[in-house]
Amino acid sequence: METAVPFSTRNHQRVPRTFPITLLLNSRTTGIEHPASTINMSESGLRIQTSAALDQGQTLDVLTENTGSRLAHCRVVWVQPQKSEPVCEAGLEILN
Repeated sequence: METAVPFSTRNHQRVPRTFPITLLLNSRTTGIEHPASTINMSESGLRIQTSAALDQGQTLDVLTENTGSRLAHCRVVWVQPQKSEPVCEAGLEILN
């Protein structure tokens, strides 16, 4: 009898890290800021929770909440609405 071997496409281990961030969503004229918080992080991405309307494939900047410094430029990989609407969770891939 064969045993199924778990398969993961993750290149980096996720680390639970929860802290407030700001998402800077780019528009044609100006950036729009939305509050969010991290759930976990890895070298290549992060999982967040936010009430911002995000679309798969969209790019955005992640800023520190306290100083507004840019942490990363990211691409939205997936978006999952939560039962506590309008909050959603999203997976972000770090592009820089």
